[in-house]
Amino acid sequence: GAPAASGLFGDMDVAERSAGGSLERAQGNAESLVLAARRSVEKLEDVQRRMLERLYDPPDRRGYEEAIRLADEYVKEHGEPNNFLFFLRCAAAEGQRAACDPERYDEARAGALKAARKVVDRSPELGRYWLSLLWHPEHPEATPPENDLQIFFDDPEFKALIGKDPYVVPR
Repeated sequence: GAPAASGLFGDMDVAERSAGGSLERAQGNAESLVLAARRSVEKLEDVQRRMLERLYDPPDRRGYEEAIRLADEYVKEHGEPNNFLFFLRCAAAEGQRAACDPERYDEARAGALKAARKVVDRSPELGRYWLSLLWHPEHPEATPPENDLQIFFDDPEFKALIGKDPYVVPR
């Protein structure tokens, strides 16, 4: 019985070492997933910050073009984020493009509407509130320079999406 017992202990030792190895591998994999997720969040935050900075460029600098380019590049590399602020900034950039580049109005309107729909999909209440702030000329909480979507105020598709009255988040 002794050789069988030592064989069994040997097998247990191998199994234990192998389990330890797979546990270490699993921990390593989990750590790399966490790092990748953190890098992904940081990349999205960085792109959103840079987009916002470009949206405050003077109109003659056409910062909206750079904001649109940054967004397109991000989506191409990482896919669409599940983040309404990303698409709010896309919509704002398209609104600025519609106002500053009348020849491209139709293209900008289509881009703004597509982005605005994604804003509402990702955050129905807060998204609609922020869209309304940028879109409705008589929004009670609006601040004057924040009007990137007002160029579309008479557009029935925007009205259907955002609502004809200023949208305020219920308290």
